[in-house]
Amino acid sequence: PAFEIPEKIHLICHEDRPDDLLMSLSAHKLDVMLTDSQLTGAPHIRTFHHLLGASGFSLYALHEEAARYREDFPKLLNGAPFLLPLENSGLRRSIEQWFEDEGIHPRVVAEFQDTALAKAFGQAGLGVFAAPSVVDRDVRREFGVELIAHVDAHPTRYFAISVERRFKHPAVLAILRAAREKIFQETEPEDVAIVATP
Repeated sequence: PAFEIPEKIHLICHEDRPDDLLMSLSAHKLDVMLTDSQLTGAPHIRTFHHLLGASGFSLYALHEEAARYREDFPKLLNGAPFLLPLENSGLRRSIEQWFEDEGIHPRVVAEFQDTALAKAFGQAGLGVFAAPSVVDRDVRREFGVELIAHVDAHPTRYFAISVERRFKHPAVLAILRAAREKIFQETEPEDVAIVATP
C-alpha cells in the first residue's frame, strides 16, 4: 500500500527488539512501529497504540504431516515438532495459552524472531508452525504447506505504535488503512495512549 500512493517513497524496514525500536521511535528515527504486543515502553516515553485488528492463528505443515495431524486434532500435536516465534511475541503467548488449554506438550525444534524464516523451515518439513489466520491464503500459496486447523482461542491483537496521536506520513496512513480495511475488516479501530513509567 505504501507504494500505491502518488508520492514517491523510500521505505526502510527495521526488525529489532521492541525496546530498541521504541527508543528509535521516540527519537523520530522511525515513523511507525508494527507489533503484536502492547508495550509498556521505556521510562518517560509516551506512546499511542493504534489497534489494527485481532486474529486467531492457524497451524501448518507439509501435506503428509498436516493430513495426519488433522485426523485426531489436537491430540496428535502432543510431542510433535514445532517451530515457534520467540517468547516475547504476542503470537507465541497465544499459542502457549492454547497449548495449556488443550494439554499439549510440543517438542520445540526451533524458535524464530523472523516469521518468514520459521515458515521456510516449515516448508522444508522441519515442523509445525503457526501464522495469523488472517494471512492463511498467502501462507499456503507462498510456502506450499497445508492447513492443519484454525485456532480462534486467544486471538492476538496487532498494533501500530507512534509517539504522536495522529499519523501524518501518507505512506504510513496507506499501510494502516490497508491493514484495517483489507486484513482486519471486522475489528473496530481503537487508539490507546500509554505513558511509560520508570
